[in-house]
Amino acid sequence: MNDVVDYTQDALRTHVRPLLRLAVAEDCHLGDVTTETILAGLHHQKSDAKSVTAVQTTSSPVTEETTHKDLSKQARAELIAEEELVFCGEFWFRETFAYAPTLSSRDTTQDNEITFFKNEGDRVAKGEKIATIVTQAKTLLTYERIALNGVQHFSGIATLTASYVNVLNETSTLITDTRKTTPGYRLLEKYAVHIGGGSNHRFSLSDAFLIKDNHINLVGDIKKAVTIVLTARSKNTALASLPLVIECSSLHELKELISIGFSKSQSQLSEYTSEHTDGANPLINPLTLHSEDYVLLDNFNHQDLTQALKMIENRMRVEVSGGIGLADMSRLRTLSFYIDRISIGALTHSVKAADISMDITF
Repeated sequence: MNDVVDYTQDALRTHVRPLLRLAVAEDCHLGDVTTETILAGLHHQKSDAKSVTAVQTTSSPVTEETTHKDLSKQARAELIAEEELVFCGEFWFRETFAYAPTLSSRDTTQDNEITFFKNEGDRVAKGEKIATIVTQAKTLLTYERIALNGVQHFSGIATLTASYVNVLNETSTLITDTRKTTPGYRLLEKYAVHIGGGSNHRFSLSDAFLIKDNHINLVGDIKKAVTIVLTARSKNTALASLPLVIECSSLHELKELISIGFSKSQSQLSEYTSEHTDGANPLINPLTLHSEDYVLLDNFNHQDLTQALKMIENRMRVEVSGGIGLADMSRLRTLSFYIDRISIGALTHSVKAADISMDITF
């Protein structure tokens, strides 16, 4: 539904930084007491040892430069896949270690040496190395969990999406996400769906008309709800280009929808009206359904779905949704010729995090 989405690194960074500010505020707003205490203790032990040596040799005690060196101890970490997965989250990993430390006065400016061995969308085998990072030990220990939370979450979405997409291999049916996303994370989660081979449904309520059961209940019946929207779309140029999706939860509702009738496509209608200002053409009726409009068949069983597809007869696009799991995909594949897309809320609302570890050495 959204053909042009800005998934550049700059766009992702713009969305990541506010989320990292929240993550740092909730995870270490008063610092990482364990890491800081242990590093301070390590420094004091070294200071005591050096002080004894200084007395014995009448040399100078520990300098400020030595102290800074102790607290800036370097460490190396490897990002490892603990299961087969589709990787997604380089943008989050890099930005965590580049940006998060700048939010705290307790951290020093530093250079991170990060190397990725896998690209976004790569399938990674269990045990394979995804990336390495060399930076201050304090930085790794403090921001490890924030980095992993993002990488595991986005890789989980990409991996699950790829599992659905693979079932429909060599068909034209798309797997799409929904608006059932984590508040604030929508663009990033939809990016992960994209990386997994899926397509993006509308990003917001402004992107398309989607008449659902509650809208139908609000006005009384599906025919009335659709007619109201079609009328508005035909009269308001700001709405004219918006696609229309109509949710049907029964064969009865579908029959009511079909009774509205079908016309030429929206693009054909636009071409005609631009050439004929009177708009008088009995073959083109803006108050009927167009081939670019979608009917959303929600929670149909296999028998009713098969009948519904015959009723539609390819006169408009078809979206299938409603509690669809991987176990349902083989059955839906047999009907994929008649289905344009399958929308799956589970891609984002209840996805299992990918098992990825970060092994740190000092």
